[in-house]
Formats: sequence, structure tokens, C-alpha cells
Amino acid sequence: MLRSIAWHGMRAVEFSKGDYAALLVPDMGANLVRLADTRRGIEILRAPAGDEVEEFRRRPHVFGLPILFPPNRIADGQYTFDGRTYRFPITDAKGGHYHHGILKSQPFAVSKAWETADEVLVECRYYSNAGNDAIFRDFPHEFKCKIVYRLTARGLEQEVMFANRSKEPMPVGVGFHTPMRIPFAGGAAGGGAAAGQGTFLGRTAEKAPRWPASTEKAYKLRKEIFNAGKTVSKPEKNT
Repeated sequence: MLRSIAWHGMRAVEFSKGDYAALLVPDMGANLVRLADTRRGIEILRAPAGDEVEEFRRRPHVFGLPILFPPNRIADGQYTFDGRTYRFPITDAKGGHYHHGILKSQPFAVSKAWETADEVLVECRYYSNAGNDAIFRDFPHEFKCKIVYRLTARGLEQEVMFANRSKEPMPVGVGFHTPMRIPFAGGAAGGGAAAGQGTFLGRTAEKAPRWPASTEKAYKLRKEIFNAGKTVSKPEKNT
């Protein structure tokens, strides 16, 4: 099953394969807010309940599969990379940090969606440039972010790709802040744990991963969920 639906005033994509069901909200960072094993009655991710939708709009990183770009916290809201200083607004007044970025709340476009006998695929894309400057104004690099979800009878695979479309090398930092419902079944309801990635980034980030100034290279992350998979990172041809 694959269909477009309205979800609390936002557009969403609902899809399923085998015993798995998923709900994706492209308008909020292409966040997959629900993944469930319907046969066993297991809700794997923390999905926003009806009375939590406004909190989801304010804090999407505590629901579903949010993407963090850049991840974690940047001390004093600035760092230096390749001789260039990047400055961001302070979003954590108490700690004096910029944290988690805003890609997690930006609208993505659904660029592909299909279903076969073996899988359902949904692909979403976001373009950062001077005409779409929510991110560009503080991080002046043109780039593309592509997120692909593949759902099969075995589970879910998420693939994230960033492509540098600017003329200069671009620092790379991306993380995932995935809150899972624990326990999955039985026990106390409403519990959760975040399976996040990323390290504290101080003022200097000269050793951060870099993208070459090329439209032919990309940085790709893949993680398989509920499928005994692993995360891999490798450069590949831009698509």
C-alpha cells in the first residue's frame, strides 16, 4: 500500500509492506514519524499523538526519524573550517549553543514514490540555495539532500545523501536523533530512548569531513532499521 494523505493539516505519505506500516511527513524534514509491526502490535518509533502535533512542529527531533544537520551542539554558535568562519544563531540560551540545525523542520519534495511486489520506495529531496535561504543564509553552500526510504517484508532501510553543488569545499556533519518506544510491547507505555549519533563540535572544526567542490560527488549514509543492518558512509556518483 502506498498513498498520499492529509495528516493534522500537513501532507503525508502512508505506506506498508508485509507486516510493516510507516508514515512519512515530507513537510517536516521528510521525517518518518511512524514505523510499526502491525502483526505483533509493536510501535517502534515515538510517533506524535494527536495532542502532540504542535510539539512535533516545534521540536521535530523528539519524534520519528529526524535528520540533524549539523548534528549536536556548536559551541558559541560558530566554528572555523578551511579558513572560513561559520556563525549560527544561539538556539540553546542556557548552554550558549546552536543545536541540531533546522533541516529537520524544512519542507522536502517527494521526488519518487512507487510500489513493487517486493518493496515500497519513497524518495524526498531538499535544495539549499540563495533562493531557498532558511539554511543558506547561515551556511552559504548550495547543496542537495536526498532521503530515500525502502520498506520490505524484512524491515526498513533509510538512505541519506548530501551533494555539494557549490564551488567551494563544504564541511559535512549529519546525525540521527531517533527516539524509540521502549519497551516495544507490554510494560509501561510511553517510554522512549533516543538512538542518536554525533559528537560535540567546538569552535574549530578543521578536521570535519569535507565535500569537494563538485556536483559529481556526494556523501551517502545508509542505515537499516529492524533488519540487523549497519551504517555505511561512502562517496558515490551524484543522482
